[in-house]
Amino acid sequence: MIFVTVGTQLPFGRLIDAMDNLAADLKECVVAQTLKHTPCNRIEVIETLVEERFEQRCAEARCLVGHAGVGTYLAACRHRKPVILMPRRRDFGEHRSDHQMATAEVLASRPGVQIVHDADDLRRALARATSPAIHAPRGYETLLSELASLMA
Repeated sequence: MIFVTVGTQLPFGRLIDAMDNLAADLKECVVAQTLKHTPCNRIEVIETLVEERFEQRCAEARCLVGHAGVGTYLAACRHRKPVILMPRRRDFGEHRSDHQMATAEVLASRPGVQIVHDADDLRRALARATSPAIHAPRGYETLLSELASLMA
């Protein structure tokens, strides 16, 4: 199962629509925590999850896909899952600033993390997430200090 999350503040239609379209070619279930979103055809949609159910979905997933929020990365660390992150973009009206682009830049070199910017990138990343070369991310304490220095 692939678990997709968009965080708890804003919907992320570009990511959810891309996953819904790609799901037809995947040989596994896709479950997405979406907030408000139009119905999807190929993925199971859950608007919100309580923390316990969110953690359960993360534990069950082969990989996580989400916005480039720190919480998504930390969930991947806790569950030792590869993670694919698509940063929200200010110029697309997806967020107030491009801070997720900065977060993605910091995370891009970390083991088990793939950064994508569109549906084509996402398709390739999903294929690579099955590779033994992709390892679950670790050491999020180091990440927190890196992100703090970036935002200083």
